[in-house]
Amino acid sequence: MATVKSDQRNPLILNDEEILLTEHDVSAILRVALGTFRVNRSQHPERVPPWVRLPGSRQIRWRLRDVRAFIESGAIEGERERARMEEMRREGLYPFPKSVRKKGRPSKREQMEREKEGSG
Repeated sequence: MATVKSDQRNPLILNDEEILLTEHDVSAILRVALGTFRVNRSQHPERVPPWVRLPGSRQIRWRLRDVRAFIESGAIEGERERARMEEMRREGLYPFPKSVRKKGRPSKREQMEREKEGSG
């Protein structure tokens, strides 16, 4: 059975997992700037937790349980990434070998040597 709690903003809250959060609350929980959060919600919805639209309203809210599940899924994905990088490290593929790295702009000496080779 759900517990009933009381506070000044929300006189009746059923179960902590059913708390509805605003975009300010969610951006604070995720430690993302509010502007970044808004851009991600509109342009990259996969980067924010799933939201609910209140019936008969344009307001968007997030359930606390959905935010927690979103964070947990990121933690699971992070573990997979860490394991993949560790496997690459064991195989000698990470950090990337010098032969695989893109070479930057040649030094002045290398440029001059190439010019001598080309003209000579």
